[in-house]
Amino acid sequence: KADQDAVVKAEATLKAYQADLATKQANVESAKTALADAQAKLNDAKTITAQKQAVLADAQAKLNAAKNAVAKAQAQLKADQAQLDTLNAHLTALQNAPQALVDAQKALADAQAQLAADTTALNDAQAKLTDAQTAYDQAKSDYDQAKAAQDQADADLKTAKDEQTALLQKEALAKQVAEQQAQLAAQAKAQAQARANGYRIVNGQVVDANGNPVAG
Repeated sequence: KADQDAVVKAEATLKAYQADLATKQANVESAKTALADAQAKLNDAKTITAQKQAVLADAQAKLNAAKNAVAKAQAQLKADQAQLDTLNAHLTALQNAPQALVDAQKALADAQAQLAADTTALNDAQAKLTDAQTAYDQAKSDYDQAKAAQDQADADLKTAKDEQTALLQKEALAKQVAEQQAQLAAQAKAQAQARANGYRIVNGQVVDANGNPVAG
């Protein structure tokens, strides 16, 4: 009766571990799927980040060009103003020379027209600078978001890898325990059968009541 109970208990324990092993194997498969998804999301995030980085670099180049254009327009405007001041002084000095006065007045009118044109150019350059700055700020924001998404995807991938590793370790342990339980159940069953036949097991060998080995 005790031997039968031991066999039943061992077999029940084995079945429980086998069922638990099946569950762990299913969990491992689920973890593998999660790992693959996390890897795919990380790859997508890297692609988006690279694209945003390219847009950001282009916006930075345009912003720098716009800044240079504004600086150049400002320098030209300053030069025009200096030229205008010089011509005004020259005009004052030539009030008593009719032809020279006419020439100076024409030069002054040309300088004023150039000043107006360069002022318009400066205003345009400043407007483009504002647009470029806005585009750059948006590109920087998009890149920062994409980089954050990539970092999160990277973290998710690491978590999925860690979970998979932990599940594989649990599966290996459960498999080892199940194999041990199967071995114990087989030994218990063999011992019970041997006793039922009037034999016993000594040092892993079946012997009869007199201690003689039994073949088969």
